[in-house]
Amino acid sequence: MANAETIVEAPADKPVIIVRRRFKAPPDLVFRAWTDAELLRQWWLGPPGMVMLRCDIDARKGGSWRMEQQDADGNVYAFYGEYLEFDPPRRLSQTFRMDMDGLREPPIEETLEFAEDGDGTLVTGRSLCPSMEARNGMIASGMEEGMNASFDRLVDVLAQEHKGVALTIDRVFDAPIGLVWQCFTRTEHIDRWMAPDGFEIVDQQADLTVGRTWRTHMRHPEHGDWHVGGTYRHIDANERLVFTHKWTDTPNGPGDETLVTIEFVARGNRTHMRFTHSGFADRSTRDGHRGGWLETLSHLETHLAKLAEAA
Repeated sequence: MANAETIVEAPADKPVIIVRRRFKAPPDLVFRAWTDAELLRQWWLGPPGMVMLRCDIDARKGGSWRMEQQDADGNVYAFYGEYLEFDPPRRLSQTFRMDMDGLREPPIEETLEFAEDGDGTLVTGRSLCPSMEARNGMIASGMEEGMNASFDRLVDVLAQEHKGVALTIDRVFDAPIGLVWQCFTRTEHIDRWMAPDGFEIVDQQADLTVGRTWRTHMRHPEHGDWHVGGTYRHIDANERLVFTHKWTDTPNGPGDETLVTIEFVARGNRTHMRFTHSGFADRSTRDGHRGGWLETLSHLETHLAKLAEAA
């Protein structure tokens, strides 16, 4: 079984599935895409319409992993296991369970090898199933279609990471879309969460109109005052928010103008957000902003939880 790029083999005499796929990226990046929670959130999703509710990765030998996904109808699927081997960027092995009767015990044992292949990486995966019946059931379940959809997303994730000029963060917030939108657009909410760890917002102003501006003054007890602002480029309530982003006055001097695009999709009473920040000059700047945004968005999760408790 194969599409243009993925080869899937199911030997007739062993309860094994072997998958091979070549990716145009170095082994260290491909390995990281398989073991970094922020990258997994973007591609390890199976068929179209799935979003990642939870992605917990303890990337080490003996560490555990767990991913929970939701389909367009609201059904939730949980996958989990433990890392048996962890040898970056060459090899990892893990147990694989699905939170469904018949798929918890005994677990599937998966081994992944990442081999340098010219300007790319050949990934070879071997899944040892507990029985031929279990193996054949996995193949019949549409595994290959979901896997290829995931791999197609991975191609895009690897390309973005390799270029180093943009970052993407996916989150599903346990809050309705209208409230999440307000948290990004109303100052009484923004004041409560939109700053990295250790910073406080001294002043924050925004004129939520296309062509108008926003600005924020933050202060850190050790790193001083930081001023950032930009211009709104696109506003589509509860759907899409686009604005420029530029550090105008910081201890490190001013920064380049970049672009933030935030997309919102309702998932029942939850909200799927895709946050993209693009236009960085180099990977180091991109990675520094990623760390800051991850801290900041964790504060948003906390703020939303407090609003739910108070409701």
